[in-house]
Amino acid sequence: MYVWLKKSPKLKKAIRGGKDIARARAENALYELALNGDRQALFFWLKNNYRECYSDKPLSPAEADLMSQKARLAKLQADLAEAQLKAIKEDQGGQSEQLNRLLDSLKEAVLDEGISPENIVPNDNGFIIDDISDQ
Repeated sequence: MYVWLKKSPKLKKAIRGGKDIARARAENALYELALNGDRQALFFWLKNNYRECYSDKPLSPAEADLMSQKARLAKLQADLAEAQLKAIKEDQGGQSEQLNRLLDSLKEAVLDEGISPENIVPNDNGFIIDDISDQ
């Protein structure tokens, strides 16, 4: 399977897209259960989405560092999406420069985190990190 994925970017993209859809559906279903009063679903959702606050055990230093890195990457993605929207709405040269600066800082952050730029894939909500290994 990994050989096929390596040879066919379209297959890799299709599988990744299917995984994203399935993950989003499962997350939405769990979230709806939590909102509708299912205490077990609520505890599970909080522990997994706000682990630093609701975990039964403290985060290891490596986990805390990973959470910090993910938060920085998410902030950069949010800033980039906001700048893109603003540039589209205003369509001014100054906004393009700001967008280019944000893109450059996103690329630097991604490289600092050891993520290959080829693994940053745009989707409808911004960007995702491709988690299918080419190895």
